Amino acid sequence: MQDFNYWKKLHESETLEEFSNNTIGLLWLKTKSIIRKGLIVDFVANNAIVLTETVLEKKFVELFGLLCKDPTNSHRLLDEYIRAENEK
Repeated sequence: MQDFNYWKKLHESETLEEFSNNTIGLLWLKTKSIIRKGLIVDFVANNAIVLTETVLEKKFVELFGLLCKDPTNSHRLLDEYIRAENEK
């Protein structure tokens, strides 16, 4: 399985094709979409997730690692959260 840095490197180089064909790649993009201070705090609180990191970039890495443990459920959680935020 590709790790956080693999997906980060692809994203930074704008090589985005692989994201659409890979469930973990899509998970990385969805996680990236909520990595703003207010959003990530709200998402982890709503889903009873505890992060130990304090720096935003490290929270991204930690959250992605946790979400990778159950990608199917993680996609559902992220989809529901993103949908709810968009409706606000």
